[in-house]
Amino acid sequence: MEIEAREETFKILSSEGHKGCSKQACLFKSMDDSKTYKTQHRWPCGGTDCVMKGPDINKLLEIIRNGQIPLLEYDKSSSKVNVRPYERPQTYATISHVWSDGYGNREAAELPECQLEFISSLVQKSKHRGQGDALFWMDTLANPPHIYFEERRLAVQRIKDVYHNAKLTIVLDLALEHVRTGQKYHEIGMRILASGWMRRLWTLQEAYLSKKIEFAFNDEKLMDLDDIEDMYSDAKNSLASNMATLARTYFHHMMGLERQARLFNFYPKNPYDIIASVWRSAQWRVRA
Repeated sequence: MEIEAREETFKILSSEGHKGCSKQACLFKSMDDSKTYKTQHRWPCGGTDCVMKGPDINKLLEIIRNGQIPLLEYDKSSSKVNVRPYERPQTYATISHVWSDGYGNREAAELPECQLEFISSLVQKSKHRGQGDALFWMDTLANPPHIYFEERRLAVQRIKDVYHNAKLTIVLDLALEHVRTGQKYHEIGMRILASGWMRRLWTLQEAYLSKKIEFAFNDEKLMDLDDIEDMYSDAKNSLASNMATLARTYFHHMMGLERQARLFNFYPKNPYDIIASVWRSAQWRVRA
């Protein structure tokens, strides 16, 4: 069965996922020829008429200085990114992503309009969003650039509160965004396991703190982690293969059981249990 798992992982990581790439542009590349970080546009947007947009920087800084969480909303009709402080009982989504996929911006709290439309659309589609505006938080837009050192430091210090107060987290990963839904449990689990999002250290904290987690797949379809786990209940009973059990490694490497216990206020009596779980989940992750 280990051979089957390796073959499945190979297919996931092979050149098949680069079918939409060309010699001039790779969908998974966020560094230009000078090794400078490059914010990416969404395919098939070529970036010619796509403008970079972000929240009013002065209003963003004011919210952060006041000790509040800045929430964002993209208004497509006016092409503006509105920013407001979080106030209960507002609900919002956090956007968890990998910077190497090109969702970041080292120069300004801005993203291309094509990306803003995509993110806003996902938030609106989420079944956990509830009523009201499609509010979200994303580090690229909500954390000011490095020239605002003090405000950025304050914003980063509140990351725990950001995820703790959020209704849900939407995971963006380019590899997953090219995967169609409707597959078997072990295929979905293996693809999540092999994703860049699963190999980053900070996404472990984001997953652990999240109340609900939804993965963005092909055609802007969202899959709820709880729904994926429901698929495991049926898949694990197969006598022909243990691929489902092997694929569920992704769940354990994001501290799935510990996260569920935290949500129901169940904490281990032995504090070393949580340390062991963190070590198991973090050992194959990297900071970059």
